[in-house]
Amino acid sequence: MKLRRFSQETQSLLSRADDQCVHLAPFPHIVIDNALDIELAEELAKTHPGRFLVDRESPTSNVRRNLGPLEIVGSSKVSDTWKRFVEYHSGVEWLNEVATILRPFLPHSLARYLAEIQSELETLKLNGDPIPSDLIDITCQISWTTPVVEASSVRGMHLDNAKKIFAGLYYLRILDDDSFGGDLQLGKWNSLIPSQVRHVVYREGVKRLHKVSEVIPYKFNNLVLFPNSVNALHAVTARTPTLHPRCFVYVSASLPNARYLKLKKKRSSIVG
Repeated sequence: MKLRRFSQETQSLLSRADDQCVHLAPFPHIVIDNALDIELAEELAKTHPGRFLVDRESPTSNVRRNLGPLEIVGSSKVSDTWKRFVEYHSGVEWLNEVATILRPFLPHSLARYLAEIQSELETLKLNGDPIPSDLIDITCQISWTTPVVEASSVRGMHLDNAKKIFAGLYYLRILDDDSFGGDLQLGKWNSLIPSQVRHVVYREGVKRLHKVSEVIPYKFNNLVLFPNSVNALHAVTARTPTLHPRCFVYVSASLPNARYLKLKKKRSSIVG
């Protein structure tokens, strides 16, 4: 049985997107405060599985956990509201929304590929079918990082896999969260490093290669979305000790390996 889909106007994470939410530096990205209606955001926060699947007796400090769409569908620990939310944000309508707002910043090869598969996507939408992973590997994960025993960062400055088309984080900070940190840092390459060699010299966490350009706070009902590229450096700031998990949603889409290799053969780098 197919789940009832959310209304795009009221339930999509991009329903409140406008020109003001688009930022170009240090690389193109979207930031939307209060992305969802407050009632829905509060319900998602209160029922976020990360709040109930944490072992508070002997926690593994500041480690990321995820529930993917396949785990979510059959889980009794995930509410119907969450299941509908995840279904929408891993479906055709959501992909089309993201493609529309990010298209000006995508490499031509990726934009052309998305245009080429549009008829297939429309057929899937009409039939209410999910997007097959050999067409686009799209996902919406319910994610969290575990409570923190000793101040630490869950991820240093890094680039995502080159196959990734876009990535996004929707924050659902718990009201009682007493920690500091867990914010998203956006990095900028050292100007002495030419763009054509950045993918060669890149090493995660090597500070001399980059500097922090912007910090987006980990706060309730806040969305950050960006197209992947060799310039899309990002990290998570250290979080102070706390008994509370860091709750969020992770959305992304990637090219399947075969299609990635085909496009890469046509163009030396499909992200740039």
